[in-house]
Amino acid sequence: MGNSIQITQLSLQYHRKESPVLSNLDFEIEAGEIVSLVGPSGCGKSSLLRLIAGLEHPTSGAIHMNGSCLSCMEHCLPPEKRGIGLVTQSGDLFPHLTIAKNIAYGLNRKKPSERNQRVTELLQAIELPNIAKRYPADLSGGEAQRVALARALAPWPGVLLLDEPFSRLDRKLRERLRQLTASILREAGTTAI
Repeated sequence: MGNSIQITQLSLQYHRKESPVLSNLDFEIEAGEIVSLVGPSGCGKSSLLRLIAGLEHPTSGAIHMNGSCLSCMEHCLPPEKRGIGLVTQSGDLFPHLTIAKNIAYGLNRKKPSERNQRVTELLQAIELPNIAKRYPADLSGGEAQRVALARALAPWPGVLLLDEPFSRLDRKLRERLRQLTASILREAGTTAI
């Protein structure tokens, strides 16, 4: 099940002499909700996702998940302890690992049988059940993005961040993958931005 996210007076400024990227942002996302951030290039959408993921630290304000502080001025929980998945435009698959090992990457604390079962489930969910032994270089752009989605979902994140993961794909495939992704997220009850 998804987690709620609360953003309070969140600001981000990369350099003191530059204008803030984000300034006094406030909003809340309910558990299981799928939210889209819309705005022109450079308005701070990716920066906000990076803040939520823990890859950036806020200049001021706070980020809470289910009421617990992820980031504030006094405290910043490391990305690996947040239970948040991230899928980027490039997908960032590990080229030296098979597709199965890419998907299972975040499951190292699970028993091998549980890892294998989760990989099989996710390959079915992304409609690519027969590619477990292949490598990223053998995949099309759409297939690689679906594998990146499966890898992000593998450890059952409470929140999934999608930073324009389908923007490099053609319109028809992009629409199909958006529908597939929304279906997977709704079925799992995962909160997504």
